Amino acid sequence: MTRGAQIAGTAILVLALLVACGPGLLFLLALSVLQRARSPRWGLLRIPRRLERDVSARSMALALGVGALLLPTLALAGPANDAALAAWDVHQQHCAAAVGADVAMTAGSMEIVLPVWQDVDRVYAETGEAYLLYWRAVLALCVQQGDLAGQDLQDFLCAEGANPMFTELASDAETRLRRMGLPDPCAEKNKRLRSAARRAEARAERARVARQRPIVSIGVGGGYQLLRSWSYGAVAGDVQVRLVGPLRLTAGVRVGVGPELLAPDGSSFDPPRRLVLTTVTVGPLLQAKAPVEPFVGVLFQLSPNPVGSLGPPALVGPALLAGVEIPLLPTPLAIRPAVEVGLSDRFFSLRGIVQLVVRIPDPREG
Repeated sequence: MTRGAQIAGTAILVLALLVACGPGLLFLLALSVLQRARSPRWGLLRIPRRLERDVSARSMALALGVGALLLPTLALAGPANDAALAAWDVHQQHCAAAVGADVAMTAGSMEIVLPVWQDVDRVYAETGEAYLLYWRAVLALCVQQGDLAGQDLQDFLCAEGANPMFTELASDAETRLRRMGLPDPCAEKNKRLRSAARRAEARAERARVARQRPIVSIGVGGGYQLLRSWSYGAVAGDVQVRLVGPLRLTAGVRVGVGPELLAPDGSSFDPPRRLVLTTVTVGPLLQAKAPVEPFVGVLFQLSPNPVGSLGPPALVGPALLAGVEIPLLPTPLAIRPAVEVGLSDRFFSLRGIVQLVVRIPDPREG
């Protein structure tokens, strides 16, 4: 048989399996891959109710069998996982409609559920895996053993209620206890532990962001500008690109609106006109990596002369730059106050600027 014929035969077989299984296989395989990446325990794989409505229990069960044949590497090993899988399967087929309601089960369903319930109880006694308490409880509710189910749900929440691996199961267990009118004896403890876990996660995220040096920073803001004896209100924008280590190249524009511009005879224009000073800056700077990041640099600045009668058409000169960048972790934002002192032609220049900065991290750094 040629290679082309083998490929065609394999494609036809896979297509036939997909058609036979319907959408259940596609849903289950996607969920299995996602949950397998999160945890090796079947206890996490709890199909949402919305999915239960969309996909019939029969197609899901068929998809389980075909998926196990096609993708054996996704099969979960261990008696506790096997027991949880069996409990989930039986619950979907025979118990889902009876959750939270007094629905009489048929004798045939009872004969199917009881052995699985007993097997989950046996495996829990052997392994001590606390998440099996949840599955034992939902099957106990299925066979109208509310007292046993309530105790198992309470024990499960006390053992695993704050475990982020079982967030969905814990949430469902809490809902079932409320419906049954039973208390959660470990609610306060779990609340404290979950809060501590969220704080630790936030700290870890801040630390992760702090480790990332931005490859590009874009800042927009404003402040005060002085040229000679004229004062301006300034709007400023900057782009910084990290070159290597602490060395960056910065380029920016400052647009200042100053006092009223007078005619050569000292009279006002009609309508009144104001001095507008536009300055372009470019230069290198060094920025330290720290919780608060100081920086210093040297700028070349160029400004068209807003008053042609004083000085050359273009005002050119150097400036010293100093400031600090304050990251607003864990966001990619920062506050950047800075001072620029220098000369524009023979005129003294001073700028004080505060900017809101967007920091674009280097994807090569984690």
